[in-house]
Amino acid sequence: MNQRRSYNKRGVLLSHSGKERLDEAIANCLGGEDYKISDLLNFIEENAPDREKDKDTISKILKRKGPAFRSSLESLFKAVGLELRRSDYTWPERKSKP
Repeated sequence: MNQRRSYNKRGVLLSHSGKERLDEAIANCLGGEDYKISDLLNFIEENAPDREKDKDTISKILKRKGPAFRSSLESLFKAVGLELRRSDYTWPERKSKP
């Protein structure tokens, strides 16, 4: 079995290019680059209520602080009018077991 695929269940990170695309789309939706996560959550609630709204998950994705479900990235991208591309995410480095 492809290790990358089995690890994909819980583990993708926003890539640098994905972060740039997402930041630009969020800035366009919110009218500027200076925003708070709460501003984004309010936008999502008003414009895409069926999309990802968990503050901790959105914060982790935007800050690239750890892996998240690919579906969470996809949901966030769709909330701001983007289609998630393969180049928008990557898999975290796997640590070898001693």
